[in-house]
Amino acid sequence: MGWDEWYCQAAQFKNILYHSPNGFAIISLEGRFISSNPALSQILGYSENELVGMSFDYITHPDDLEEDLRSRDQFLNGQISLFKRKKRYIHKDGHHLWVQVDATLIRNRKGDPNYFAAQFQDITKHHELEKQLIHSQRMESIGSLAGGVAHDFNNILTVVLGYTTLLEKNSGHPEKILQYSEIIKKTAERGSSLIKQLLTLARKVESDLKPSILNDLLSEAAHIASSTFPKSIRVVSDLPQDPILVQADHTQIHQVFLNLFLNAKDAMPNGGLLSIRLRMEEGEFISPEKIQKTAVIEILDSGTGIDKKTIRKIFDPFFTTKEPGKGTGLGLSIVYGILENHKGKIKVESELGSGTKFSIYFPVLE
Repeated sequence: MGWDEWYCQAAQFKNILYHSPNGFAIISLEGRFISSNPALSQILGYSENELVGMSFDYITHPDDLEEDLRSRDQFLNGQISLFKRKKRYIHKDGHHLWVQVDATLIRNRKGDPNYFAAQFQDITKHHELEKQLIHSQRMESIGSLAGGVAHDFNNILTVVLGYTTLLEKNSGHPEKILQYSEIIKKTAERGSSLIKQLLTLARKVESDLKPSILNDLLSEAAHIASSTFPKSIRVVSDLPQDPILVQADHTQIHQVFLNLFLNAKDAMPNGGLLSIRLRMEEGEFISPEKIQKTAVIEILDSGTGIDKKTIRKIFDPFFTTKEPGKGTGLGLSIVYGILENHKGKIKVESELGSGTKFSIYFPVLE
């Protein structure tokens, strides 16, 4: 290819990027904008001239800055070759917006890092719709638990009323009054704990990823299942003593566990065993290119199982095997989306008549 032809193609490519509907920018290794296109100015509210020399941390939401700095260091150390993330930016007028960022490190002829090339897509509306959809599905899950909650509270009220009557009959026996009062207190605390956990699931809040002990999140969700599922379903947990730390949104991860537990319950209409296991391993569970410490969660049921044709579609939106009116088909697709946002993965193994196993993989915080 001659110089003139090369120059012409380079000019055409630059022209395509400049007029792209998505934002595009060249960013220095120090994190400052070198050049950008009009689409990025439209997204962020700053002119192209205002962006030149501006540091990306100036317009990045404070809660997302640490992850950005860590990714930049990983780029420069050769640990990653591509950055793909949903993150928050601060518009010039002060409001927050969600942007899908895809960045890569460009190297010079010697192979040394030269600059970053990044593409930006405003996904604020999509994010808001996704948030509403997740909340709607969460409320559907809570509705599925309503029968079990009502039954559990009926038992709680029966205990409280029964021991209140015994208090009245034993007013002259201080030791029995103390004993019965303690039972009433513990029973009321059980009811309070159940309500708090359900309210946590019902909250409509912004996604909030923070360091979390996975053992505790899984234990809380398992407690809801064991408290509300029919007594014909036995819930068994095998969780390690040592805490496993992950980056997680408490409410969304609760929802992931609850959805999978509810699916297991529906697969065991005549009762059965729900097993929940957690362990930490090192391997290529999440990325075939990277060996890393990974939290592995296994959720097994002894239910009816799933055929191979259904497994291929199981994470598709609106796909459901339930009768009309008994499910939206959004549960597992939302589980998949939440785990993707947490940089995790999910896998399903099943055969008809042999139960089902869902395996979830989370990157562990070092």
